[in-house]
Formats: sequence, C-alpha cells, structure tokens
Amino acid sequence: MRLFAIPAALLAVPMLVAQAPPQEVSLGQRLRTERPEIERLIAELQAREALQRAETLLPANRPAFDKKNLQTQWASHFHFLELSQAYYLAFKAAEAAGYWEKALEYIRAAQATAEENYASVKEPFGQAPEAFKREAQRLRESIVNTRQMLKDNQVYIQSLREKPNKDDGDRQQLELVAAEERNIPETEKRALENERLASQFPAYLAAAKQDSERYQPFVAYMEQRIKDQEAQIAEYKAGKGDKNKWVEAIIANPHTLDALTEKRDRIAFLYRLHFLDPENKKVQRQIDLMLGRAVAPEKTKGKKG
Repeated sequence: MRLFAIPAALLAVPMLVAQAPPQEVSLGQRLRTERPEIERLIAELQAREALQRAETLLPANRPAFDKKNLQTQWASHFHFLELSQAYYLAFKAAEAAGYWEKALEYIRAAQATAEENYASVKEPFGQAPEAFKREAQRLRESIVNTRQMLKDNQVYIQSLREKPNKDDGDRQQLELVAAEERNIPETEKRALENERLASQFPAYLAAAKQDSERYQPFVAYMEQRIKDQEAQIAEYKAGKGDKNKWVEAIIANPHTLDALTEKRDRIAFLYRLHFLDPENKKVQRQIDLMLGRAVAPEKTKGKKG
C-alpha cells in the first residue's frame, strides 16, 4: 500500500499579498527624521531654511500610482499617504516663509496626490476583505483535509515508521508525511495572515478617503488669501496697483506690526512683504530685528524742562 499523494496546490497555497516592499530608506522614514527639525525651524522663525529642507523630500515629478496588482496598489497607497504629508509640510513652510503662491502649489499637490490615492484604491481595497476571507477559508479547509488524510492513514504511517528495512518507496512516503505535518502550522499561519489582512483593508481604505478630504480647506484658504491681497494691491489708489508702493505704505504704518501680537504671525507677514518687494530696506530691517541680526536703537528720554 502506498499513501496517496496530496495535490501540489495544497502543499504551497500562495498568499494574495506578498510581504512588505524591500527594506530601504522610505519617504515615510525620511519624514519621521526631517519633520521635527523642519517644524522646529518654522517655530524659531526660520521658515525659509525650513522650506529648503522640506523641498528635499519632494520628488521632481509625482510618481504614477502602480495599479498592477494588489501588492503594488498597497505599496503605492502608503507611498501616496506619505507623499501628501510631504507636500503638506512644504506648504506649511512655504506659507510661513511668505511664498504663498508656492504654498498654494504644494497644497494643491497634496490634495491631488490624496485624491488620486483614494480613487485608485477605492475599488480594489473595497473588494480585498472578501477575497482574503475566502483565501483564509480555503487554507483552513486544506488543513482539515490534510489532518483527515493523516488520520485515515495513521495505521499505515505507523507501520512504515516501525518497518526495520525501509526501501526507497517507504522513505519517500515518510518524507511526504513529514512534509504534510510541517505544512499544517505553516498553512495555519497563512490563514491567520489572510484574516488579519481582511480586517485591515477597510482601515486602509478609510485612511485614503480621509486623506482625500484633508487638504481641500487649505487649498481654498490659500486661493482666497492670495486673491484678497491681490485685490488690496490693485485697489491701493496711491500706488495704482504697484505692489512695491503698497508694501511701502504697509510697512510705514506703525500700527501694522503692532496689530500682530504673535511673533510667528509677524515674521510670516514680514516674509510676505519681503517676497512682494525684496528690495525694501524697511522690511528687511524688521526681519533682521526679529531674527536677532540687528539691534534696535535705544529710545532716548526727553529732558524735563
């Protein structure tokens, strides 16, 4: 008697999703390293230095979403989440540095990246849980079948093990038995992995949807902010739309900076004025004072008469 062979498909059932992408310095790892320093620079009124660092995280061109299979979609999903965060970080730095148009460009890129991510995974990630559940069920059925086969042939297997003079056929049968016994815990492990993935993909999809809605308010805010300032410059009668004259009028008003009580708001406003008129010495002087590059003259007290 010979133990019947198990179909090869039950010996190695493939996973629907392979392991994580190859280990390398990912954008996410770089973000975790760079973000604290970039945010520190912004908080310490060095937004332009922060922007330079933030821009090193950005690709020259946004990569295409890889829709080849569920594994590549999974990898692209996480990369796009990280990329939208990188664009958002660059937006924060650019806005604080007075580069509103660049800030708008970056926040639009964050929004577009997030929207493409959600549109790309909406269907496959929505279908993935059921596929993983079916695969887990199939793996568990294969375990039941294997155990039943080993049980049905227990007497024969025991006789083979106790046979004093085993031939090549006996040893081959025992090797097959050993392979099936080893396969049971491995198949159980893969079934658990499929069940875990079935429960996680709804969360992945929810994260993509949330991200696709996160940045639009910032886009609208920056568009309106730029539009409003352009209108102010255009409506400034003394300058007839000349932004340099508008900046001069703004910085010459002693109440302009006094109205900005937060240092961060004040330096951001000054950076914006500097962007509009880089040659304005009064703006540059105020920036230097705030950054400690210049010292304000001491006020002299009047004599009592």
